[in-house]
Amino acid sequence: MNRKLSKIIFWLLLSIIGLIAAGLLYGVFMSFGDIKTYLDKLSYDGNVESITPLRWQEIQIKARWFSFGLILVTIAFFFLRKNALAWIDWLINEVRLSVAVNWQNLLSFFRKENVFHVLILVVIILSGAYIRSYYLASPIKYDEAFTYLYYASQPFLTIISNYSYPNNHIFHTILVHFSTLIMGSEEWVIRLPAFLGGIFIIPLVYIFIRRIGNKNAALMAAALCSYSFYLIEFSVNARGYTIITSIFLIQLILAEILSRKPNRFTWLVFSFISIIGFWTIPVMIFPFGVVCLWLLFDNVFIKDQEPKWLSLKNLVISIVVVAFFTILIYTPVIVVSGIDSVIDNPYIVSSVSINMLIINICTTSINIWEVWHRGFAEIIQWLILIGLGVALYTQRKCRILLVAIILSSCLLILFKFVMPPTRTWLFLLPLYLGFCSIGMERMLNMMHNKMKSIVPVAVSTICLLIVVFGLATIHNHKYIHKGFDGIEETSLYLKKTIDERDNVLSVISTDIPLLYYFQKHNISFGNFKKPISESEKLFLIVNKVGKQSLDNIVIANKISKSQFSSPTFINEFEDLSIYEVTRID
Repeated sequence: MNRKLSKIIFWLLLSIIGLIAAGLLYGVFMSFGDIKTYLDKLSYDGNVESITPLRWQEIQIKARWFSFGLILVTIAFFFLRKNALAWIDWLINEVRLSVAVNWQNLLSFFRKENVFHVLILVVIILSGAYIRSYYLASPIKYDEAFTYLYYASQPFLTIISNYSYPNNHIFHTILVHFSTLIMGSEEWVIRLPAFLGGIFIIPLVYIFIRRIGNKNAALMAAALCSYSFYLIEFSVNARGYTIITSIFLIQLILAEILSRKPNRFTWLVFSFISIIGFWTIPVMIFPFGVVCLWLLFDNVFIKDQEPKWLSLKNLVISIVVVAFFTILIYTPVIVVSGIDSVIDNPYIVSSVSINMLIINICTTSINIWEVWHRGFAEIIQWLILIGLGVALYTQRKCRILLVAIILSSCLLILFKFVMPPTRTWLFLLPLYLGFCSIGMERMLNMMHNKMKSIVPVAVSTICLLIVVFGLATIHNHKYIHKGFDGIEETSLYLKKTIDERDNVLSVISTDIPLLYYFQKHNISFGNFKKPISESEKLFLIVNKVGKQSLDNIVIANKISKSQFSSPTFINEFEDLSIYEVTRID
């Protein structure tokens, strides 16, 4: 049975690689006119401006080499099919064994664990999912709309090759592409991959903290993550950050397993999940660096059962494999968008001096402190901080992991001379809350011996209070869609009001979400930012919350006072105001 399945998988993979090579080879021999016509039909606005004759020539040269390389890989796979089949056989056996073992572990957990403990964990996960689902259909924001319109709604080949902006978190974009293809382009569908990634964080942090701490600390960590305002915000934001965070937690769990009982299959899974992380966002280099350094320090300072050179060898092999396959899956991007779009994106600005870098680090650190503790009372913030100190004092693994975080982050920041924005560090938030939970549980255990028996009850009570408080304050997350309330109503009003001679104008942060709702409600894109010279009326959209002003929009769009009347207020929908300008010349 295994051999038959192995053959099916082998020939399927060989066929896919061969078809990709043949299709690519056919595509690169198309003329510029043909490819431009084809891409224009697929574009959401009917015009792809990024492809020029010169750019197409550059792409053709790179793509031909890439397609020939794929053909060589296909031929090599065919001649090495015996080795490939043996490897696939081994992989199938390992997957089956792993699934069986983990299923038994899960059943054992539910059978042997305290029923009350399991029940509270389930309540925490469900309440976290409910709080996040409450905002799943909130008005779409700028980056989400940009990701959908420019990438996720485009053909698959465009998604994996177009990295013109860092908004394209490729693996996440692919998930959005297929979810919207199957279920439509509603806001909740676009956010579904990020939403699921955000929910997975809760059980994953429980598993990891239980492995390095204990079940009480793990329960508290899960409760804090379910309630964390910042994690909730990104769970309903169609970006790849919650996926990266979940992958980081899986890496930590696998790394902890490897430190106790290393085996080839676990290393393979670790490498595979890391590659997926890099395919989501290149900033995966930060969590990957942390985990690799933690594994290195674990071998140098802790491990004494296994020969250290063997573990180090496996770590080096894993890093090389991850690097190789990351380059491979980014080859379409390198061919079409160029390698600079990934490693030196112009939208991510380097610091000009060491002083500026220090200022950026300090500013970002302050922002991180603020958003990570958003929603927590001040006394809770101090308890969390004290818990962190206790965890670092009592837990060697926590200390070593903290050193890995600091050292890895500092090296990467200095290498690129860039302090990544606040959202990049989201992956560390569950770990931070987990460390704090370990410390707070230790503080409870430091009480008099007679009190130790009530620690599980105290922890369970704290977790339930967090859940109740989270559900009670579910309406307090207004910042999640702040500045975008009323944007869909605005688009529906415009649909009834404007005709083909009119023009809708706005500025960044409002324009792309508005464009999304134009597409959603079948409003012509021809009415959006068309040449002013062709317009009879102008409808100016002002976002009051986004600190926009009417003058900003008039100046940004170069509206001449000699050609058009003064703006007249005509309507308002929550955060947005609509003004009308009529041609007078």
